Amino acid sequence: MPKSKIEFQTQYSRRFDSPVRFRTATGSREAVTYEPVYDRKGVWHLAETGKENRYLDIQSYAASCDINVIMARYRNGETDVLQQIQGTYGDFSNVPTNYADLMNAKLQAEHLFMSLSADVREKYNNSVEQFMAEIGTREGMEKLGISFEQTKSEQESEVSSDGT
Repeated sequence: MPKSKIEFQTQYSRRFDSPVRFRTATGSREAVTYEPVYDRKGVWHLAETGKENRYLDIQSYAASCDINVIMARYRNGETDVLQQIQGTYGDFSNVPTNYADLMNAKLQAEHLFMSLSADVREKYNNSVEQFMAEIGTREGMEKLGISFEQTKSEQESEVSSDGT
């Protein structure tokens, strides 16, 4: 006899002696590692470079995470064991959080580099990598025409304006 209303299966509608079991795929201990490579046409691809055993990597940190080992080291006089990581404070909201964000930041740097004049790019050997490596240094800023050196007249004017 058909039922007049629709019924959905719940945990209470089955008998307890025959539970429903859901099978899920277990993960693999090995993870495939990749590395960026360029092909003959200069197109960037990810190539498989090998496999690493993630389970063994995780287990290698077991002793350093065991509270009994940490407290035993502390009792033996190693007081800095509880201060392994130094706090870092700052605004890190614009730091890339994944590889795609990092590549987008590199593309923005390349666009910035290509917007420079040809003679300025020549100072960096037309290399965006050299530009990115030197941009925060004194030499890199001087290549852009930004000088940090003060002339003697500027130094004298600062001294006289301070009254010293």
